[in-house]
Amino acid sequence: MSDLISIDNYELHVIDGKPMIKDLDLAKKLGFSRPTNIRKNITRMLSKRQLKAEEVCSTVEQTTSLGGRPASTYYLDEKATLKVITKSETENADAITDEMIEVFIKYRSGTLQPIQQEPVFDIPKTYAGALRLAADKMEENERLEQEKLLLECRVEEDAPKVEFYDEFVNKDGLYTLQNAGRALQQRPNKFIQSMKGQYLFYQGTALVAKVQYIQQGIFEVKSTIIDDKARLQTYVTPKGIQYFAKKLSAA
Repeated sequence: MSDLISIDNYELHVIDGKPMIKDLDLAKKLGFSRPTNIRKNITRMLSKRQLKAEEVCSTVEQTTSLGGRPASTYYLDEKATLKVITKSETENADAITDEMIEVFIKYRSGTLQPIQQEPVFDIPKTYAGALRLAADKMEENERLEQEKLLLECRVEEDAPKVEFYDEFVNKDGLYTLQNAGRALQQRPNKFIQSMKGQYLFYQGTALVAKVQYIQQGIFEVKSTIIDDKARLQTYVTPKGIQYFAKKLSAA
């Protein structure tokens, strides 16, 4: 059982120490007419490796006493949440992106307490219903085991790429300029070149974001001391990734 934390009318499920949002909760916020359709999007993104296995937790919903096939429920971490929002292309996707970024920032502040949850059990009322639930559960468990093995294979294949990718992401979840290009499936140097002038300018030898785009939350500029000299480095924020993804898709 996971801890449940409520932040700004969003519920985060803390699973193995990681904050995650339930797929149907996100779908309702995005305005899906049929919230379960978001699961098709998530399954498709997993199959195309647009989502990594470690970014998603899959569980099986219990059926009611009327029977029926159990359904997989997905819980998404911060990166997966922002990717799924981008792919949803709903009218309020931008607003929900901003809200979700704030929710995860508030979670990381560490000032929130979990809501105590009581376990909920739906027990079949008939012998036939119990048999049907057991059979459905067994079939679903076999399917999930196959999915798990498939995802584990993909994670193993992606391990070198993931290790390489993580070298460019700091603990705050910010992207270096080159890594932002990779995340957007662009050639890093070409991506950086395209941002010069409009978004970036040289301050000495460092590429620095313009003030208005820093204020919009698209970039962050950090200063580090190297050999007694201040060195500036520009990072793209998760909101910036969403911003450039929309720009590129409209191009």
